[in-house]
Amino acid sequence: MIVEDSAHAIFTIISASNADTGKLRRGYTEHFQKWYHAKVMAEFQPNSTDPLIQSMRQRKSMNPFALEFFAQGILRRLGIRTVEQRICSVQEARALPATFVVKVAGNSNNLRWNPNPQNGQNIAWNPVAVRNGWCLVSRLEPDSASLDFVSRTLITSQSVRTQMLRESAAIHAQNDQTLEELIGQALGKTCVPADKFFADFKPTDPEIELIKSAMALDGKKYLTICAARVFIGCSAPHFGNVLVTKKGELISIDHARGYFESGEDIRELMYFIGRRSEVFKILDGVNTLTDKDVCESVAEIPRHPACGSTAGLADYFCKRLRTWKQLHASSERHSAMEADPRITCSPLAAIGARIIAESGTLWRV
Repeated sequence: MIVEDSAHAIFTIISASNADTGKLRRGYTEHFQKWYHAKVMAEFQPNSTDPLIQSMRQRKSMNPFALEFFAQGILRRLGIRTVEQRICSVQEARALPATFVVKVAGNSNNLRWNPNPQNGQNIAWNPVAVRNGWCLVSRLEPDSASLDFVSRTLITSQSVRTQMLRESAAIHAQNDQTLEELIGQALGKTCVPADKFFADFKPTDPEIELIKSAMALDGKKYLTICAARVFIGCSAPHFGNVLVTKKGELISIDHARGYFESGEDIRELMYFIGRRSEVFKILDGVNTLTDKDVCESVAEIPRHPACGSTAGLADYFCKRLRTWKQLHASSERHSAMEADPRITCSPLAAIGARIIAESGTLWRV
């Protein structure tokens, strides 16, 4: 199972911001790249003796059903579209018409706030494979398609994903020969069987231009989803879990995978983002959320056995929001980073920023 960690969203925001300014804070290569690498590889190297990787593996996973509904509540309050979802049994799901997509849980008896992501966290779009348990059911969004479908079938000359995956892997590969493939699985998420859902998606040439703009990895729409998912702590947006409409609107789907975070992820984002860039303004959306927004989003989680208890969840996210606001308002130094917060134009550090710069140019051709 590949967990699309929110570290990818943090990496994308930081890269976009520094492509805007052309500069990065000191400590990017010495600290951030190592932190990002450990967070990504924590799922792929369970027996690693690296203390940083081991610390990442201590995070507790969230109940996927509760997280999905909470995430939708937050996203809607940030002006990001989501899709209609509900919980039902496998038997009920199989009786639904073709206008619904079904996601099933592997073990309905273990859907708690569980530190072991293998227990009750195996959710896949395959209702036939499970005889009992609970399902997340999503209604198909008309006149929309996944970014993956668009990039493979409609805008095939654009190679944004390939460019990003290749360079991202080059930055973080070190001695891991398979990291490029792993990052590809995490961010690309090609799903050819899902093409049947988008067979009628046939935008006109003017609509294609709107779609290109919306899909830009350094664009406001995509980065807004990145920032929201970082706050929520769920999987990063990729080409499989973001839809685009013919009008160029992005729709965020599939937020069921996530962890309780210590706040270190927000600290990394706020320290290394280019604060003089236009991208920094993207974070303002989350910054305008209130405790009331958080509590109301928690209240929207269905009172259903699949969701388990939500006790303490509002307190956790309210604390996380306070951390976001405090760090957003300051350039607090990190004890594990260099004491000197000045920026640098080191060619080695700047390679991360090139990813978004070059990829964004491709979409605007």
